[in-house]
Amino acid sequence: MSVGVRSLAENLELIVELLHAAATAENLAQGPGRRVAYRTTRHLLGGAVQLGHTNAAIAASLGASSNSIRLRSTVDGLITAEDFAAVAGIPEAHILRWDQAGLIRQEGPDIGGTYGYRASALLAAFLTPPHARHQ
Repeated sequence: MSVGVRSLAENLELIVELLHAAATAENLAQGPGRRVAYRTTRHLLGGAVQLGHTNAAIAASLGASSNSIRLRSTVDGLITAEDFAAVAGIPEAHILRWDQAGLIRQEGPDIGGTYGYRASALLAAFLTPPHARHQ
């Protein structure tokens, strides 16, 4: 394997870390924030599937049923920079740099009025070495 290139399995490990953080955010959120946290997790699941990870592989990594992942991974939806940065544990400035570099582009509004970035695009940028946490 080349330096700076991750395998699909290594990428899935990083995505699972994000999904655990998103699940924690769901559990801690209250009121309208809970809906946003739930939607963020759902979009991250959909983005992971869009990037080529199977529901079965994601489920096995999370210790969940494949059916529960399939039911929640239906949309590669829009996530705000603020929400992704919070889940990923990175500064929002990283996401703005990805946008300026052309790795991602803001879209919207979606049906709920959100302006943001496709979950799959955010995940792809996040997974592109060097890992955002190390920049």
